[in-house]
Amino acid sequence: MSMDCIDSCLRYMDEHLNEHRRNHTLGVRETALKLAGIYGADKNKAEAAALFHDIAKPLSQEESDAEVIKYGLPACLIGNRNLAHGHIAACWARDRFGVTDEEVLDAVRYHTSAKKNIPLLSKIIFVADTVEPGRTYAEAEMLRNRAYEDIDWVYRYILLWMRDDLKRKGIEPGRDTLEAIKEVTDE
Repeated sequence: MSMDCIDSCLRYMDEHLNEHRRNHTLGVRETALKLAGIYGADKNKAEAAALFHDIAKPLSQEESDAEVIKYGLPACLIGNRNLAHGHIAACWARDRFGVTDEEVLDAVRYHTSAKKNIPLLSKIIFVADTVEPGRTYAEAEMLRNRAYEDIDWVYRYILLWMRDDLKRKGIEPGRDTLEAIKEVTDE
C-alpha cells in the first residue's frame, strides 16, 4: 500500500468524518496494527483496510442506496446502510483512492458481516472494529485483551453475539454472516 493512498484517506477522513468516527477509525488502525504484528499479517495492508473501513459510514440511507445501485452491489444492501457501508467503502477505496489490493478491499468489504473462509486480514479488521480502545461495552476490554491471545476465539464470540443481537431485534443476519456463523459453529 502506498503512503499516498494512506495520506489521501487520512485527508478524506479529516474532511468528511466527524470526530467520533475519526477517533473510532484511528482506534481500529491501532488495534489492527497490533493484531497484524501478533498474527503475522501485512501491517501496511492492515493499516489501509482499517483506515478505509468506515469512509462510507456517514452516508444517509438515500445516499447509500444510490451508491449500491451505482456500483451494482447486491440488492439486499438497499435499505441496509449498516451492511452496505463496507461494500461501498471498498468501491470507493478502489475507484477514488486507487487501492487495487483485493485482500485490503475484501477486509473493508466484510468488516461488518464477516464471511465464510475469511482470510486473516479480514478477520483482523472485523475483530479490530469491535474491540478498538474506544469501545466501552461490558465485554470490550476482555475481548480486546483476548484478541491479542486468541483471535479465532474472539472472532467466533463476536459472530455469535451478532447472531443473538440481531435475533433479539428481529433482524435476519445476511447470507455472508450466516455462512460465517455456520463455519465456526458446525450448525
